[in-house]
Amino acid sequence: MENVEKRPVLNYVLLLVLFMLLLIGNLQRAVEDDPNFDPDILRLDNGKNKYFLNDPIPVAVEGEVDSEGYPAWYSRSIEDLLLDASSIQELLSNLGITHEESARTCRPHRHIVFLKKHKCASSTIFEILNRFKKKHKLYAASKPLASFVGGYPGKFKPEFVAPPQTDKYDIIFNHFRWDESAVRSVTHDDTIFLTSIREPLSHYKSVFDFFYGSYKRESGMVDHACNLACEGQPFLAMLGKAGEHFEKYMDCIPECYNASLPWSFRARNFQTFEMGLDAGPNFNSDLDQFTKAMDFVMITEKFAESILVMRKLLCMDFMDLYVQPKK
Repeated sequence: MENVEKRPVLNYVLLLVLFMLLLIGNLQRAVEDDPNFDPDILRLDNGKNKYFLNDPIPVAVEGEVDSEGYPAWYSRSIEDLLLDASSIQELLSNLGITHEESARTCRPHRHIVFLKKHKCASSTIFEILNRFKKKHKLYAASKPLASFVGGYPGKFKPEFVAPPQTDKYDIIFNHFRWDESAVRSVTHDDTIFLTSIREPLSHYKSVFDFFYGSYKRESGMVDHACNLACEGQPFLAMLGKAGEHFEKYMDCIPECYNASLPWSFRARNFQTFEMGLDAGPNFNSDLDQFTKAMDFVMITEKFAESILVMRKLLCMDFMDLYVQPKK
């Protein structure tokens, strides 16, 4: 029983390191306003500590193990591990992650499709993949306007990719609506297909808040710079005015929902819509086909665990998971 309880410790420490990366990202924006800021180093504590180094530290050798075969650092407290590391790279080295990355035989995967669905942690995943794309010089399908590619909200069509177009793209990762045959026609045979999903009610409320609830006045939706995407719809048309609460919207759905309204799919199951699924007798079989097409489906409520799995699938470095927050 002792061994069974001890094995998950590594997973918890990895999640802690990932949390530290995200936390330091939140501090970075404030730090960069310092006139003494050095872009090669992210400084904390008035420049006394260096957490992100421009040049990685030497690759660590394999660490010592205890009598049960576990890494020696298992017996140390999390506080001691963090205090003994002067940089994120050194912490990764102390935990054996640097050694693991240097010892593995995989190569970064260069062919990726990420079905970027609204309000499913997709923007953060997009930023991770965008840095990965730049790092490895991947050729991406470019969006012709806004953040949509392939003729959204219609199903993906290669002719609606912005120039320069090509026969095969290394990566597609903007918002688009899934069409397996069309996507496969412009991707490589070894492409890894990814997407993310979210608990349905949480997702439904988040969509409502994003497109409608965050605007207190109708003019804020109608005159929005991104009204190309029908900001506020279909919720504005259904409720008749701005400023209504989610509970009021839920009460009105049986009477005010109208499938003929522009962008009405947002008020149904927006997730399955972007998966390319349509309501009808073939829904279950189409869902099975979609599930088989995806190599990995990330779960918003298990975000940290999900991107660690993505890291393994794509043979990413741990530092590839760092994203500088924009909000």
